[in-house]
Amino acid sequence: MAHYIHHVPGRLRVRNPMFKNNPAMVDEIRNCLQNAAGVESISSNPLTGSVVVNYDPDLLPPEQLLQIFEECEYVDLSRATTLDHHLNQSFKKTGHYMGRAALGLMVDYALQGSGLSFLSVLI
Repeated sequence: MAHYIHHVPGRLRVRNPMFKNNPAMVDEIRNCLQNAAGVESISSNPLTGSVVVNYDPDLLPPEQLLQIFEECEYVDLSRATTLDHHLNQSFKKTGHYMGRAALGLMVDYALQGSGLSFLSVLI
């Protein structure tokens, strides 16, 4: 599973399956990040496997914060996904299922009458 990263200035969420129900790893993350200038707080949710870092964007650019995560080997940025990626995947799936449903309704409607009505729907 890919890592999920969500960022707004001053707040970075990193979700990694390795963080789930793994308080020792979250403690390691805290130790790795606590000395970085600009980190204000670190919270975690062991059920979702996410870590949220609140930081001062004037002192710590988000790219540098992600670099720390990567250097400490808690995230692989080459496998990271974002909200945009999740939305695109959801829209693709929704379009696929809506298209199948529409086709199913057309075929159902066409088969209610004679074969001639079926041909008229296809044309």
